[in-house]
Amino acid sequence: HRYRSVDELVEQTGHDIDATGLFGTVTVRRYEWLHRYTPDQYVRLLGTYSPVQRLDEQVRRKALDAIAALVEEYGGMVDQPYVAVLYVAQVCRTP
Repeated sequence: HRYRSVDELVEQTGHDIDATGLFGTVTVRRYEWLHRYTPDQYVRLLGTYSPVQRLDEQVRRKALDAIAALVEEYGGMVDQPYVAVLYVAQVCRTP
């Protein structure tokens, strides 16, 4: 299932929990923040991602170097938004 936005995913997940009939009212709490990365920090972060790790070493290094250069060219920082979502509901009955 593809979602167009985080908001759509959050809303659908709340509906899915509610649809089980196992819980009372679902309360959704969102915690959003922005983290600013230097080029080196951002490249180190990207290097932890599985698709990047699976690249051939030479290809990976070339790609990460190019990304670092782009970050430098466009202001020297990357602002990465994050969101954590907490769903809270009381159990009404067991299956």
